[in-house]
Amino acid sequence: MVKDLVSWLSISLIIFFISGCNQETREKGKSQAMDVKQQVEIQENDLKEKLPQEKEIVSKEKIPQEKGAISEENMVQEKPIEVDIRIEWYASFTEGLNIAKEKKKPLMVDFDAGWCIWCKKLDETTYKDEQVIALSKEFIPVKVDCDEDTITPGRYGIRGLPTILFLNPGGQVIHQVIGYRSPENLLLEMKKALK
Repeated sequence: MVKDLVSWLSISLIIFFISGCNQETREKGKSQAMDVKQQVEIQENDLKEKLPQEKEIVSKEKIPQEKGAISEENMVQEKPIEVDIRIEWYASFTEGLNIAKEKKKPLMVDFDAGWCIWCKKLDETTYKDEQVIALSKEFIPVKVDCDEDTITPGRYGIRGLPTILFLNPGGQVIHQVIGYRSPENLLLEMKKALK
């Protein structure tokens, strides 16, 4: 940080000199710059001299360790725990429908395809939202890849992607969302489907 300050100061003075000030002003500026540089060097030297003394005061050799005490050598650095929180999608519409009947829960069916840009945006943003993930637990979430399953989209008259259908456990549509939705907007749509 000190070196950055000195560098900045030096560059500023060079620009000042080049910009055409008179000789007297240049000499005064050089003198001030040298004074600042010397002060910074003195402070750096003082810090270097004090640092080894402070290290000696708190050295490991001078602090007795009890048997079994935690030391830097036997301490393990803890890494943050990464939790994979996401919507647990069923890949099979039939399986999802059967589970919905069994659990008496509505379905949230996301019709998408690998080539669908807005479907990917839903996956990357909206479906990663904590509130959307939490509310999705009220549904049986199913993802239908329209490239692999052409029967289910045809059965429900899907014409554009992404389309999200909310179905009752019997498979009838109770609410429909066409196109990309932000997390806030999809939350509202999900709540409508639960009424």
